[in-house]
Amino acid sequence: MLSSKSFSRPVIATALAFMLGGCFALGGEEDTRFQAIGSIAMADPSPNTRIAQIFKTRLDRYIRLYPNAEKHYRLTTDLSSKSDETSTTMTLSYALYDMRVGENVAQGDISAMASFGGVSSLYSLEAAKQFADQRLARQLAERLYHRLLAFFGRSPL
Repeated sequence: MLSSKSFSRPVIATALAFMLGGCFALGGEEDTRFQAIGSIAMADPSPNTRIAQIFKTRLDRYIRLYPNAEKHYRLTTDLSSKSDETSTTMTLSYALYDMRVGENVAQGDISAMASFGGVSSLYSLEAAKQFADQRLARQLAERLYHRLLAFFGRSPL
């Protein structure tokens, strides 16, 4: 007589094997389209501020997921922001230059807004604004990474 424990273990193990096998099967061919992301050389962001460095560090972390020794693309970025008493809007302008072709192959603007609410002291207002700026820098890096994934995913290289 089979117990429920002895029957459920092989079923669970088989289900996990199929799920993991499916994940690995999807990763092989599809990932090769995105290997060109690793061939991006990033220029220092303009202006070179603490917020721009947070942006660059986050984006560089994503780019390094696809190691590639040869750099065929140059990515230039420009961050600007506008603030009022309760919110900050940050805009990223970017251009991806193909060094083999000698022209920009992708460019655009991405904007994001963060509110930091009304706080009573000047110090806490400044701290809240800095935290909002840091969140926006990380968010813009992620959005640019997604645009790069979309670009390299649809472009024949």
